[in-house]
Amino acid sequence: MLVYWVVLSFVIMSVLLFLKVPVAVSVGAASIFLAFLTGTLDGWEKILALKMVYGVNSFTILSIPLFVWIGQLINHPAIAKRLFGVTRQAVGWWRGGLLQFNMLFSGAFSALSGSAVADAAGPSRAIYYVSVDAGYDKETSAAATAVSSVLSVIIPPSIPLVLWGVGADVSIGRLWAGSIIPGILLLVGFMIVTAILARRRNYPRDKFPGLSAFLSNIRASFPVLLAILILWGGVFRGIFTPTEAAAVVVAYLIFISSILYKVSLREHVRIMIDTIKNSAAILFIVAVANYFSWLMAYTHAPANLVEWILTITSNTQTIFLLIILVFVILGCFMDLTALILMLAPVMAVVAPRAGIDPVHFGVVGTLALSYGLLTPPFGMLLFVVQEVTGVDYIEIVKKSLPYYIVLLLVLLIIIFFPQTVTYLPNLFYGK
Repeated sequence: MLVYWVVLSFVIMSVLLFLKVPVAVSVGAASIFLAFLTGTLDGWEKILALKMVYGVNSFTILSIPLFVWIGQLINHPAIAKRLFGVTRQAVGWWRGGLLQFNMLFSGAFSALSGSAVADAAGPSRAIYYVSVDAGYDKETSAAATAVSSVLSVIIPPSIPLVLWGVGADVSIGRLWAGSIIPGILLLVGFMIVTAILARRRNYPRDKFPGLSAFLSNIRASFPVLLAILILWGGVFRGIFTPTEAAAVVVAYLIFISSILYKVSLREHVRIMIDTIKNSAAILFIVAVANYFSWLMAYTHAPANLVEWILTITSNTQTIFLLIILVFVILGCFMDLTALILMLAPVMAVVAPRAGIDPVHFGVVGTLALSYGLLTPPFGMLLFVVQEVTGVDYIEIVKKSLPYYIVLLLVLLIIIFFPQTVTYLPNLFYGK
């Protein structure tokens, strides 16, 4: 009976999210409803307060506002235009070069930000307008903006992977290392599809600026590119924890933006205020979700789910595919952050029992859930891009269809070839 109550609480949460109720409120309402059904309503307000505090009282969780801060700093025109220049010159001379530029820039932005929405609403929006002015159709340019932004979900320092690591108690460093190859596969796949579409539609290209001009632009962009090296090198060489690396990169970006790029104190204050607002929204969800996770553990729903799955099949690949199919469907209807915080603690129990490596499952699961960012009816990135470009939602979906195939293929590759995920974590951190 408890399992049915858990399912009912998920249904209530889904309905509230569909009605545009804020994520944290939806999770909280579903939690209180579940507490009522399970007989734990007495003193619920005290337990809720304690679990919310414990949910965010973590050194690892501290990395989230720091990475949001990094994203805000990278979004500043003084820094973003450095990445703009070098990435556009790298691929702008290809057929459909501005669409390729959108993909490559999002890959570079992802390597520092970890926020898909920040990418779609910030630098990628600017690339959209550059593309339209250069003669690209609005719908394809908007689709490229939405699709390229999903790279931030999987390329380190992915905030969703941080949330998965916290929820499932899996090393964030290992999750990030495991997501590098899938992220590259996704970027390359997107660029191949873009090249095919560009050739068919005879899109324009930039003129190659020459090797000396390109190298000069790399030198001018080097202080910003060095931030990626500090972050990735520091974490994967074991010099910093992810939280420490984020703090170092924030300090570094503040320094170079103030000294080299003349970003004023007033602008830094504005960036900090935006960071606080965005971080508070995420951390409020994390806090409330911790109470829901405690209720889930109380009902023994994860253990019951494991037993139920194992009665269907004991084949690891079949179990994996069934779970990922459910993840993809759920991602279409619910917020990514809420889903990760709800499902990660459950899957922390399911994955080992099913014989699935926790890091492998975390990377695959996060990518599967991110599918919903680009698909109706929830499609957060679709809504963001529609808002900033004015292009119709349905038209963006139509132009994004070829990229959905890439997402699906990469998902299947990393499911059936686990070494694509586990090789780098084992190389960097040992087995």
